[in-house]
Order: sequence, then C-alpha cells, then structure tokens
Amino acid sequence: MVEVVATPDCGNAPRREIIKDLVVAIAEKRVDDVGAIVAADVNWTVIGEAEMDNLDRVLEWITGAENVKQVRFGSILTHGREGGVDGEFTTATGQRWAFCLVIGFASTAKTAKIKTVRAYLVEP
Repeated sequence: MVEVVATPDCGNAPRREIIKDLVVAIAEKRVDDVGAIVAADVNWTVIGEAEMDNLDRVLEWITGAENVKQVRFGSILTHGREGGVDGEFTTATGQRWAFCLVIGFASTAKTAKIKTVRAYLVEP
C-alpha cells in the first residue's frame, strides 16, 4: 500500500478527487482503476520519455514503472474540462520524482473520462 500525503479539501470539487484517485492508482499500479478513469483512446505524453495513444500502452507503462512507497500531493486544480496536479513520488528504493500532470477531460460532465495527459517527471 502506498502512503498518501495530502491536505484535505472541501469535498466540493469531484474532479479533484478523480485526479487524486488517478495518481494514487498509478502509484499502486491498479490498472483496473486507471482504466475506469481514463478513455481507451487517451493521448498520454510523458515529456521527454514516451508518447502513448491508447489506454493499453499507458497501462503497460504504469506496470513497468518502479514501485512507489509514497505520494506527496502539492496542488490539485480543476476548471471546466481541464485539471492539473503536482507533487512527488518516492520509490521503494528511495528515489524521488517530482511530477506534474496536465489533464484534459472528454467533456464537462462529472462522469467524463480523461482524454489527454501531459506528464512531467523530474528528479528534484
């Protein structure tokens, strides 16, 4: 189980919770949960590393990543069809990675799946 460090929010922004759930599901390699949130034809770019044009490729990338022991959230922001999150992953080997995901939802509906992701991963 991954330790999650985040400040509580007002609970009045459902997309913030979706984005938080996505990051935790990635860290825990829960591919079924990622698949429930992300569109099958997602366009997912890890800047400087990979460009993936469908969910299957994203799930392969997630399962091949290092094991994470902690996710520390910074900010989670949403507005309309877009959202963003930043924070830090700490792997089981102690490696730290700062992350930022810029997310596009398929529509403004509360149940809309994630259609685009630009991910930035850097060593702090």
